[in-house]
Amino acid sequence: FHLHRNEGGEFRFISFSEQLPKLLNLNANSLMENASLFFDIILLDDRDRFFQSLESSIQDGNSWELEWRIQSNLKPRWLYA
Repeated sequence: FHLHRNEGGEFRFISFSEQLPKLLNLNANSLMENASLFFDIILLDDRDRFFQSLESSIQDGNSWELEWRIQSNLKPRWLYA
């Protein structure tokens, strides 16, 4: 997936694979319109680390890599990007 952060700090998806909405059990159009749907299913234990890593990547201009968990279909799933 590709995310963009506007000057107000809000994220939105530029693109994502057709598999992402299926994996997240979310509607593709809704996800494109509202990236917070994606952020909301990140496990609370991983959420701060997720956003800190994004911020670090933005500030340093480095590529972003992270392994984190989401809550999908009532069970945690690991993602890597």
